[in-house]
Amino acid sequence: MLETYLGFIVELNITCQPIGKLKDSWLLGNMNSKVLNFKKEALDELFKRAGFEGYDQKFIDKFPTDWYLRKDWSIKDEKSFIRWFVKRHQKMLKSTKRHADCDAQWFVFSYGWKSKH
Repeated sequence: MLETYLGFIVELNITCQPIGKLKDSWLLGNMNSKVLNFKKEALDELFKRAGFEGYDQKFIDKFPTDWYLRKDWSIKDEKSFIRWFVKRHQKMLKSTKRHADCDAQWFVFSYGWKSKH
């Protein structure tokens, strides 16, 4: 069930290097339980900030190609999510702030809600 829950995340990598140079990335599937738990928690938080109770697979299934464009958030909300992501990433994955910020930027770029101005 976890693969279905998180199956659409395939582009985010831990090292923020070009794919050819990766030794350990989310794309390649070398994930331990800490990474999977972090991904689940990040998606839950992302959906909560858009008014859901948490991650909603039915919403993803209803809009499989553009679900992230169906809701929006302010720039302030996006920055708040990035701060949350970085702190949580550092705590759960024992990463540096730079590493966590890089992953946060990729996550929001790939899966963040559209911004309202």
